[in-house]
Amino acid sequence: MSGRQTPKIPILTYHSIDVGGSVISTAPNDFRAQMKFLREANYNVVSLQTLEKSFRTGEPLPPKSVVLTFDDGFQ
Repeated sequence: MSGRQTPKIPILTYHSIDVGGSVISTAPNDFRAQMKFLREANYNVVSLQTLEKSFRTGEPLPPKSVVLTFDDGFQ
């Protein structure tokens, strides 16, 4: 086991951005506010591929990294 500590990177998962009221939907205004918070708090959005590469190679990620995912490919 290496002495390297694995960073904890939040992965925010969205299903759909709409006003349908489903438990798996996020209202557009809520999504906008969440993205504004991330920007104002200086979070760095990285892809899942970048996260995987970092875990595999040990290459550091930017500080305050976060991953955003969207399920099912809704527009």
